[in-house]
Amino acid sequence: MLDNISAHLHSDEAIQLDIEAKAAERLRSTFDRNRRAFKRNVPAMRQQIEQLAWFNLGIFCNKNGEYNIVDKATGRTFYGLHVSNEIQTQYDNRRLNAPRHQFQTPQSKPSSGLSEQIDAIVILGIGIGHHIGQILALHQVKHCIIYEPDAQLFFASLLCFDWQKLLADSSEKKVSIYFQVGQNGSNIVADLKELSEHAALNSVCMYKHYNIPTFNAIEREFRLKSWHELKHSGVQWSEYSDQAFVLPNWSTPSCLAQWQDVTAKSDPQFLKNIEAFKRYFPKLASEFADYQPQHWHPCRNTSGDINLRSIQFPETYHGDYPKQEGLENYQVFARYPNKDGLVLGYDGTKLKEYTHYRFVSATESLIEELEEQQAALPEALKAIIVFGLTSGYSLESLLNEHSVENLFICEPEPDFFYASLFAIDWDKILTDIDVNEGRIYINIGDNSMNLFRDLISQFYAIGPYLLVNTFFYQTYYREDLVDAVNQLRQQLQVVIAMGEYYDHARYGIAHTVEMIERGTPFLRKKPSEYLSYETREAPVFIVGNGPSLDQSIDIIKSHRGEAIVVSCGTALQVLYKNGILPDYHAEIEQNRSTYDWVSRSSAVEFTKQITLVSCNGIHPDTCQLFKKVQLAFKEGESSTVSNLNILGEGNWQKLE
Repeated sequence: MLDNISAHLHSDEAIQLDIEAKAAERLRSTFDRNRRAFKRNVPAMRQQIEQLAWFNLGIFCNKNGEYNIVDKATGRTFYGLHVSNEIQTQYDNRRLNAPRHQFQTPQSKPSSGLSEQIDAIVILGIGIGHHIGQILALHQVKHCIIYEPDAQLFFASLLCFDWQKLLADSSEKKVSIYFQVGQNGSNIVADLKELSEHAALNSVCMYKHYNIPTFNAIEREFRLKSWHELKHSGVQWSEYSDQAFVLPNWSTPSCLAQWQDVTAKSDPQFLKNIEAFKRYFPKLASEFADYQPQHWHPCRNTSGDINLRSIQFPETYHGDYPKQEGLENYQVFARYPNKDGLVLGYDGTKLKEYTHYRFVSATESLIEELEEQQAALPEALKAIIVFGLTSGYSLESLLNEHSVENLFICEPEPDFFYASLFAIDWDKILTDIDVNEGRIYINIGDNSMNLFRDLISQFYAIGPYLLVNTFFYQTYYREDLVDAVNQLRQQLQVVIAMGEYYDHARYGIAHTVEMIERGTPFLRKKPSEYLSYETREAPVFIVGNGPSLDQSIDIIKSHRGEAIVVSCGTALQVLYKNGILPDYHAEIEQNRSTYDWVSRSSAVEFTKQITLVSCNGIHPDTCQLFKKVQLAFKEGESSTVSNLNILGEGNWQKLE
């Protein structure tokens, strides 16, 4: 579903403002009529309506003149681009597959479909309300229970939907409507039991409008269990916490009858792609050659488009035209690309004369003079992170229009990657990248911190500076992935902000080469294997400077002979003044300030009894102040990458 609000607004801002201005008066008048109608027909809801307010949601009018709902915090819309058509298609599907229970034969399994005459119907979700009007207009309903956990959505329906007419028609037809605003349906079995005790009910139908975990659990239980089972055991909520029961908030409805499951063994596109992955990513080929989908099964229509069918629910991920959806998704991103910028600022004085920071200072003054501009996605991309594939059509559209030197693909849902093997030509994608000497990284099934570590290691291999020119393309939104995506973006921004600059790289390489030429030992691979049991079990005092150090001096003195003591930074001066000789001293600063500080804070005779531990890049003059020096290569530094390309990475442990 295309739920980025940028896709829903007219590209001409003046036209969009005109659309919104015309809609504003209609919204106000509709709300006033509805408020009066509820006051007359459902007076018990008067106070609740008066207290309605917006928090994170809001109403807007899209470029097609249709009302939609948007989450103002995320910029994600509730419905897709064609609101009326989507609601109509959903009704057409529910008319055939909505679960229905017979109260007269409670032991029987549920049937499907909305009959012309309905004793009772449970509607899960109001949205903007249009489906409710359709149901009550086309079916003879006696009792209608409406659950809406988010009062903001009820508010939205008061602005967009003609409740006045519906309440008047329902009164004339003697339809009893029970509004459960603020309720998520968790009491549905008890509510139905109570209703059945006071009204003659033969059957009840279930109509789910949108997807939240509670609604999904209710629908699933009502599809699988008899009314007798539900009455006695209720809904087993704990069984529906698994990812298998997670759906997009709004699944763009499609004509379900047109989709047929695909078969891997006889699908030429799938077989061709697996052969390509055998050449380039043999582990992926092995994993997905005989893969069995867990939550979403790929399916194809007569036009050849690949969709994703939920294994647990009668839903598809895309609408009727997945390939077109993928193209439109890419087009929106191309118009409004999202690139994480470099954090330039530096307010300190110690480094202000460095070449890098002098350029930063000059650049910032220029940036302040420029107005914010929205640039389209350039044709040639240094690097792009694509988060999410679904069927793969967005990626295919991107690569059809742009050359990409470094492509990073992260798909946390293995079922989606599997579907892409039927949908797009991976053989062409992989071959083109190979021929053009590009780079591709693919991470499937990971949405944890491992993803960041793997991704950043790829950037370190080619230079973290590339992050400054890296675009981030998130092809779909999923609430349970919000934290993972935000964390990934934030961590990459931190790497950009703390990354190397020219002076740092130049001095780091020079210092490292100097220390290697002096024969300085570096930390070996798997260092614990070289330690005896006694050494590994020895207590270590790591001494940092701070208010608590003064209180700990006596403890350190009394146990000095029983532990290894490591001083860090300015703690060396405190230990020197208190007559405590550490075994090791740790410094990490690259510039010569450490030499000046150590020389002033303690006597050379004192430091010449201490071993310095540090990472490569430490200033060689500082090293001369100590008895011995032991270094370790630091992950991601230019000085590490350049030297280990010569020395070989297999023998040396890197500090992460």
